[in-house]
Amino acid sequence: MEKQVWLIDERGGLWRQEGEKKVPGEAKEAKKGYVATVLPTSDFHSHTFKLPLSTAEERFATVVEITMFEESGLDVAKEYAVSYTRHRLSYEEAWLVEAFAAESEKLQTRYGALAGEIGHIDLVTIPYVVYEGLYLSGDLKAEGNDLIVRVGESESLALLYKDGRYIAHRSLPTVASMALKGQVTPSVIMAMLAEKGLDASAYALEESLAMTAIRDALETAIDRIVQTVNHKRGIFGISSVDRIYLDFEGGKIPGLWTLFDEYGFSESDKRLLTCGGRTWPEAEVGTCCALRYAEAVAEGRIEEPVNLTIFERKPAFLSTAVGRFVAAVAVAMLLVAGGEGYLTWRLDTLKQQRQGLEKEYGKIARRATEMKNRLKALRQRREALRKQVENGEREIDAYDEAADVMELIVASKLKRRQMIKDVDEALARERISAVSMEQNGSKRMAIEVLVPYKERDRVARFMGHLIDMGYTGVQTDLISLDKDVYRSVVEIVR
Repeated sequence: MEKQVWLIDERGGLWRQEGEKKVPGEAKEAKKGYVATVLPTSDFHSHTFKLPLSTAEERFATVVEITMFEESGLDVAKEYAVSYTRHRLSYEEAWLVEAFAAESEKLQTRYGALAGEIGHIDLVTIPYVVYEGLYLSGDLKAEGNDLIVRVGESESLALLYKDGRYIAHRSLPTVASMALKGQVTPSVIMAMLAEKGLDASAYALEESLAMTAIRDALETAIDRIVQTVNHKRGIFGISSVDRIYLDFEGGKIPGLWTLFDEYGFSESDKRLLTCGGRTWPEAEVGTCCALRYAEAVAEGRIEEPVNLTIFERKPAFLSTAVGRFVAAVAVAMLLVAGGEGYLTWRLDTLKQQRQGLEKEYGKIARRATEMKNRLKALRQRREALRKQVENGEREIDAYDEAADVMELIVASKLKRRQMIKDVDEALARERISAVSMEQNGSKRMAIEVLVPYKERDRVARFMGHLIDMGYTGVQTDLISLDKDVYRSVVEIVR
């Protein structure tokens, strides 16, 4: 690689990797290198949507940006950096796009001072995709379906990868949230997770509140993971999770793999995440992964990287418009001796070009104003709808809280887990995608599924599997057909 890769950490420090060492540096050292950083999830928005395969490549990024403003609630009065990932769908002529947007003002606040010292930040990426670097470097096998579980103080994530590419994410309870519920500090929770994990016998009586907070958080995490896997099953053809990697400060959490087994992941290979052939202490595994991704982007080994930078490297002077203009003037001055007529002609030409550019700029400015007004109206309409949704969500949250109280009863928890496991197994056997799973206690569940219309008999076989497992009252409701996609809600009773 021609350039040294530097990474800016969350505290603004600069690092590079030298063998197995993490070496600090200063801005002046990074000026000639490739500089990258990973943006926290709190500093960007994400939104998933479909675009037709017929969308022209030269317009694709523009269409993505417009869709983000129209559908994800971006403020038309603000500037954003927008990037995306995309996957071609196998069951329809469309791209599945996940786009990401970061406010330029927030990027300036976080990185502006350091970018001014260095002169550039080449890559501002996101935590979801950095593990792709491990597949390209050979640290991980780019084959099959992987689940990466990252547990951190302020950011915990579940990430799904298929054949070495990121496809989905889900936020999980953080160490900080566990500490708040357990009425201890995050450092205490980190130590408990590493030393005691889910081993109830290892906790003292006065630690029972913290132990309950840890168990509830990890169970909630796996609940969310199961829902995400089921939702993406039909979209990406996921029949099973082949491997589960834990990224927890380079260490393990006792009892976590057993809890995964209870939720139906007993066949998945489970291991600690490694980078460079070994586990790293503390947060250095994150640094290693981010450097791997940045190196791959710098070398052009990732075709469409997620990059939200607004601090691009400045081009050489003569490649800029000003540089070209100065060069043209210089040439004209040299040619003065060769004839005043040439200079007059050249100046007239430049005036005409300027007038043409001014007219074009006026057209673009008017179109931009029209677009902003249109987006503002759409945003106002979306805001009204969002308030209606929030009212509904508050009602749903009230029911969720009541369900959480019921889950504290151990016997009910075990039955609930078994039901999730059985449904997951039946969905997997028929490779059906679950749009949503709503559970009422430990006896009832409603699963919204969708399949191609020609393959709707898979829903009947799915119901048959549930009946064979001992569930009564298995029936369908709210059947609909939308563009050859068969949608049905399957209700089951234990």
